[in-house]
Amino acid sequence: MQAPSSRDGLRPAIMLLLCFIAGQALAAPPATTAGKVVSVHDGDTVTVRTDDGQTLKVRLQGIDAPELKQPFGSRSRDEAAAAHCPVGTHPLAG
Repeated sequence: MQAPSSRDGLRPAIMLLLCFIAGQALAAPPATTAGKVVSVHDGDTVTVRTDDGQTLKVRLQGIDAPELKQPFGSRSRDEAAAAHCPVGTHPLAG
């Protein structure tokens, strides 16, 4: 009788990893919605009105800004409104 090798224990983990990777590769990309910025809530959240009239609250991906009540919250909102997402611009929301 042969002793089990350490590679035998890795097979289920490798199969699980391959299934996960395949699932991620087949996942549908997020939908994209066009609209216009109507207000800036804080440094990482804006309100967008879509072309079909819906109003959406959109979090900006990759930006971590302070909340309004935190230090520099108002300044963060003002910077976002002036530089990143001025009211009236057309960002893409996923």
